[in-house]
Amino acid sequence: MPPDWSSPTRNGTTDQIDLSFSPPNREDNFAVQYQTYLDVPENETYTFYTDSDDGSVLWVDGTE
Repeated sequence: MPPDWSSPTRNGTTDQIDLSFSPPNREDNFAVQYQTYLDVPENETYTFYTDSDDGSVLWVDGTE
């Protein structure tokens, strides 16, 4: 079952995505959600990917 994103226990702002930390006060089951704006100045082919040990989902412009 996917996480319930409607009621986060914490939220904040960052200038970079870095998951090399261990989230404090986490339980075994937790999720991290990042949202951003990406300016793509040229019509090129871009590759986006995720890496996780328990699953992840990547959405771009509303498309999974």
